Amino acid sequence: MKYNYSTAAISFFGRTESPAKKKLYLGALTVLCAVAAWLYWMHLYHLIHPRLRPAASHAVSVTAAATAAPVTPALKQTVVEKNPVPLPIEKLTPAPTAAPVVVPVTAPVVSKTIPVAVPTLFITGEKIRSSPVQAAAEKPPVRKQPVTLSEADKLSQAAQLAFGSMMDMANQYPDIYGFMPGDLLQDARLGNAIPIYTITQQDCVGYKPGQPVKPLLKPADRWVFPVFIGDQLRCMVQVSRDGHNYVPGSGSKILAVFWSKIVEKWPVTKGYHPQLILNPDMPDYYFTVPELETQNITDTSAMISYGANLSPAAVILASWR
Repeated sequence: MKYNYSTAAISFFGRTESPAKKKLYLGALTVLCAVAAWLYWMHLYHLIHPRLRPAASHAVSVTAAATAAPVTPALKQTVVEKNPVPLPIEKLTPAPTAAPVVVPVTAPVVSKTIPVAVPTLFITGEKIRSSPVQAAAEKPPVRKQPVTLSEADKLSQAAQLAFGSMMDMANQYPDIYGFMPGDLLQDARLGNAIPIYTITQQDCVGYKPGQPVKPLLKPADRWVFPVFIGDQLRCMVQVSRDGHNYVPGSGSKILAVFWSKIVEKWPVTKGYHPQLILNPDMPDYYFTVPELETQNITDTSAMISYGANLSPAAVILASWR
């Protein structure tokens, strides 16, 4: 073995090698020795000064924590920023030997105002600005008093309901409600109320021939409303009152036909005012023309079947007793 190593050494550094190769080998060996020596020196330096790196990291972490501290939002508030006092380095890392410690420079106290934007809220599609400042108290909602309808308004509403129901049916069966093939139903309109009267049983019993009929007429709490196309009467809708309620009724084509005949023969333009009369025990309406000399009460159907001949009031009232 000794012989082999010595032989190898002689062959490596012997005279057989050229001078250029020897210089190359020696240069590489010198560089390797220098790197090894530098690494060893760095290792010894960190062993001697172990506190420098922990102190620097501690100062950085404490400064970062102080910077990231949350600020309570407000419209305007004064914030006093102070750098936190670092903990003694000796408590962080035990040191075998005393070493100089790098202490971060304490920044001066700075006072500044941090403006905070007022948040914006979105509620059910409407943009509402919220403010921490207490707003003036909103006025309490004013309760609207229920609208009190007059008797005429209630009657008109019931008539409109009756008219609407009748028109719904007339769209399917126009002839039943008196509309002609050329009529445009959207042009139909509601006319003014025509009151219906009645005569009490006591007045029927005490009636004497020739006595005026008009003073005997009492409101029957019923009305009919004419339905027109242009100026042509097509139908009548009925409304009745039950206590304080007004009840929409049905439509009648035949009553419109009878009434058209009556007002045609005794028109208002000539001073006549025909009145409709109801006997609760009779199915049909009656009418009277108070302006005529002969006191009369006639069945409305007579305008078709009897050629508009009027009946004496005494005869009709006697039949109602």
